[in-house]
Amino acid sequence: LIRTGGAQALAFDVACLAGPQAALPHGAPGDRPVLEGAVLLFDFGANVAGYRSDMTRTLFVGEPRERDLAIYEIVARAQSAVIEELERAVSAGAGLAAGPPLPDGRSLDAIGRDLISAAGHGDHFGHGTGHGIGLAVHEAPSLATRAATTPLPTPTVFSVEPGIYLEGETG
Repeated sequence: LIRTGGAQALAFDVACLAGPQAALPHGAPGDRPVLEGAVLLFDFGANVAGYRSDMTRTLFVGEPRERDLAIYEIVARAQSAVIEELERAVSAGAGLAAGPPLPDGRSLDAIGRDLISAAGHGDHFGHGTGHGIGLAVHEAPSLATRAATTPLPTPTVFSVEPGIYLEGETG
């Protein structure tokens, strides 16, 4: 579908990770069978005219385990909170010549990270909340604990992809 939709190539190798492999945000698939109750993590993107996309999706095989569904919901709330803050800023005119500046990547990361930490999973979120996407899959600006404290540039394209990863179990 990526190719028939107009992409010239994939943005990067597709990752399809199941169960314990899903605990590795940039992991490689293994030869373990996908079992009922497993979490599936898909990470893929397209390359169109040299520009990249990056999309991650989490699916469940059958009925999700209570723990896995709870983790999914925490991550979804963290992602929504960051996006809602961006929507508020843009609605207030942020990034326009006469408007206030956009938020910075460090403060946006803190929104999602604080929510995940408050849910008891701060130690299970080891990467940044997001990254720029353009001619490379990972480029500036960064939404992370060490991101710049200057307002995000406009226009810009970036991901908002917080995560929780339980080593050897799921992600």
